[in-house]
Amino acid sequence: MATSNTKLVDVNPSDQLLVLMSKLNITDKKTKFIYNGETYSLSQSLTFEEIGMVDNAQVYVNNQGISGINR
Repeated sequence: MATSNTKLVDVNPSDQLLVLMSKLNITDKKTKFIYNGETYSLSQSLTFEEIGMVDNAQVYVNNQGISGINR
């Protein structure tokens, strides 16, 4: 996703973070987001409630490639 691309999704606090992968059509399990200064992988089985995200929140999804020489 580009920095100007915004998607709104509804989730329940009891949903696992990995529900975002299907709702955002993301297949790369290395994709992460930051919430309250902590980095979480979208492929984690933690729930939104477990990380303290229980009401309207905005997150920025990041899928950063490994730096280095591309061969």
